[in-house]
Amino acid sequence: MQSGTVDYTYLQNTTWRLKTAYPVLRVQTVGKSVVGRSLYGLELGPAGAPALLFAGGFLGTDALTGRLLLQWLHRLLRAVHERRPLCGVDPMALLQNRRVCVVPFVNPDGREICARGPHCAGVDAGRVRRLCGGEPARWDANARGVDLTGNFAHRFAARAQLRRQAGIYGPGPTGYGGPAAESEPETAALAAYCRTKSLLQAVALYPGAGRVLWRGDAAGRTAEQRAAVLATAAGYEVEAAVGRPSYTGFRNWFQADFGRPAIDLLIPPDQPARQAMELLTLACLP
Repeated sequence: MQSGTVDYTYLQNTTWRLKTAYPVLRVQTVGKSVVGRSLYGLELGPAGAPALLFAGGFLGTDALTGRLLLQWLHRLLRAVHERRPLCGVDPMALLQNRRVCVVPFVNPDGREICARGPHCAGVDAGRVRRLCGGEPARWDANARGVDLTGNFAHRFAARAQLRRQAGIYGPGPTGYGGPAAESEPETAALAAYCRTKSLLQAVALYPGAGRVLWRGDAAGRTAEQRAAVLATAAGYEVEAAVGRPSYTGFRNWFQADFGRPAIDLLIPPDQPARQAMELLTLACLP
């Protein structure tokens, strides 16, 4: 796998290198960002089988989780190709009756703005330049200044009220959930992608302090059990709500909409790659 700046070019190059090396990988365009960059869905396993969703790159400042998901997918593909275990798990048995679906960069515009500057926001470049105050490296939102993790439909009005109480009234580098639920093309695309799959669970990745978040309005008991297993294996803490409130948006929406477990993994930037690979592989097990 290539190294260097984690940006949209990295996403494109890595995706198509994997597809070329492993034709069994299915690649589809889930949707387009505000600026028109593609959100890719990468799938492995029997078409039409129940699916496990892994998503990362929700935040522009996140240079970790998209790369981690692509590295893990590369190792999974190689293990399938070579018919050998991955982290002690037989990949052929794992994929016999289920799919793995990976959306590594939910927010390609935000990552591009953070990595390369406000000019990557297209027609919104001027506003992004003004809103970021000369510090694009802290830009979490999409090109319209919407934090995608807060743009999902679950309790949107109540969450908007909490943001206003915190002094967040409009677009900015982080925290603003948008004018309406699923107003952003990236959020709408991921939600539509989820609705077209027979999903067993969702795992969302964020940079963080080694924690597993699980609590939601539905599927809570199952999510709690899975969270406990993952936390024990990784040495993470299990907490119901940690960090910024926006972290819970996708997880709670998924559990409320589908009645299936969803988990947030807050991955430490300094975690050894092998431990992260083991954690993601473990998250696939029944």
